[in-house]
Amino acid sequence: MLGIEQLTWSALIGAAAVDSINPCTLAVQLILLSTIILAGKRLRVLGAGLAVTVAIYVSYFLMGLGIYSAIQATGIARVFYYVVIVIALVVGVLSIKDYFAYKPGVLAVEIPLRWRAPLKKLISGVTSIPGAAFVGLFCSLFLLPCSSGPYLVILGLLAKASTRLKAIPLLLIYNFIFVLPMIAITLLVFTGMTTVEKASKWREKYIKLLHLIAGILMIGLALLLIVSLIFRWV
Repeated sequence: MLGIEQLTWSALIGAAAVDSINPCTLAVQLILLSTIILAGKRLRVLGAGLAVTVAIYVSYFLMGLGIYSAIQATGIARVFYYVVIVIALVVGVLSIKDYFAYKPGVLAVEIPLRWRAPLKKLISGVTSIPGAAFVGLFCSLFLLPCSSGPYLVILGLLAKASTRLKAIPLLLIYNFIFVLPMIAITLLVFTGMTTVEKASKWREKYIKLLHLIAGILMIGLALLLIVSLIFRWV
């Protein structure tokens, strides 16, 4: 039988992995870095890229902590646990569907098409590190709807199984895994090991595969939570 600590760590790592390869987040990072480079400020790539990453990290952590606190305060942790299983299954199915019949802009897994133009316009005007940090905070509001599925799964699990003292470090770890690809892209572009154009082409080439991997992991998370419930009932 899978203990609650093992379940929490398995789910946390799996959900964070799904979130970390989210096409939404990678797209925002690439647009920002390309804008800064085109503005002739390549030396700011490292600072701006890390500023966006830190801003999104802090914003996601605070939003997660707020949702976690709200779930516990309202006493719906047990009910929400069942809700996140449904969320995991829905997001998983939608992600796998996009591998076979890709349709950009599905809210649960990507930024809606109608949001992309204003978002790109906002990002394209940023060439400074403070501006990048602001964009990171602002963009997190756009990113949350298309990457909230895995996060909600973890928040529901933590609200049911962990105290606030235990949940905070777990949320910090989750969000660190979440932003790792952003850090990697920034460093690779800054050091010249790749370019924004190559990274963008890679994203477009493998976007269906990213959806497939994310979908399989989300379905796996849902099954893991279901099996845990069955063992408790037996």
